[in-house]
Amino acid sequence: MTTYINTETLEYPLHDGDITEMSEKFATVEETPFPEVLNTQKAIEQSPQFIDGRWIRVWQIVEKTAEEIQFEQDLANSFLPNYQRNH
Repeated sequence: MTTYINTETLEYPLHDGDITEMSEKFATVEETPFPEVLNTQKAIEQSPQFIDGRWIRVWQIVEKTAEEIQFEQDLANSFLPNYQRNH
């Protein structure tokens, strides 16, 4: 799916249905692959950056909080008993 940025207001993300009439103020944002992260990290999408004449999708990798890690472990553990019963 193509995403756009309003280069005047920096409104992002915009999609085909959000734009009633294409003009020079709307630019396509180039997709970038979702970055590889460790189990203790997460990727957060940032505002697109204008690099070498193109708008590029940008990711920031940050460490998860202890609470986020614990929540994910608790969630995974909540499914474990059901999985073990079925195998």
